[in-house]
Amino acid sequence: MPPCADLQHDETQLPKMLSQLKGGQAELVVGSRYIEGGSADSFNRSRAGASALATEIAKRVLGVSIADPMSGFFMIRRDRFEELAPRLSTQGFKILLDIVATAHGALKTVEIPYTFGSRLHGESKLDSTVALDFLGLVLAKFTHDFVSLRFLLFAIVGGTGLFVHLGTLFVALKLFRLPFPEAQAAGAIVAMTPISS
Repeated sequence: MPPCADLQHDETQLPKMLSQLKGGQAELVVGSRYIEGGSADSFNRSRAGASALATEIAKRVLGVSIADPMSGFFMIRRDRFEELAPRLSTQGFKILLDIVATAHGALKTVEIPYTFGSRLHGESKLDSTVALDFLGLVLAKFTHDFVSLRFLLFAIVGGTGLFVHLGTLFVALKLFRLPFPEAQAAGAIVAMTPISS
């Protein structure tokens, strides 16, 4: 989707962004809501809070220095993108954050202020899945793709199942004094039984 397709990004800034790349002043140009002259006043309180929190996490955990690493409004030189592409993460959804974190400050970057407009069409993509995608990207970049959020969640679920299994086995052996095979079977059944809300 083009960056202005939801009509929230200021398309009048595109020529200025492109001229920065063509003139050699920048290799990456970011439309920023969080520098002087920029604005995200169209955000409701919860979205503004989520954006501020995500930005702070990106800066502290990944050492990102730009003001608006969560921006979806940016341009990058093709040759620089192709250099970085093999090292981009398979996790997450914010391509700008991935690019900046992967470059480790090696991109000549210019931020241009713009006003983030109110959504006229479509729906916001911000939900719990997006939050998990963001955390997945941060975790992947922080560990150099050694640990994925999917694996971590799988391990947590598996560990919970193991805890339930061993707890049930203990109760069956000590309180109900069942023989080990029956106690083991009870533990497996309880651990595999989904809990309905």
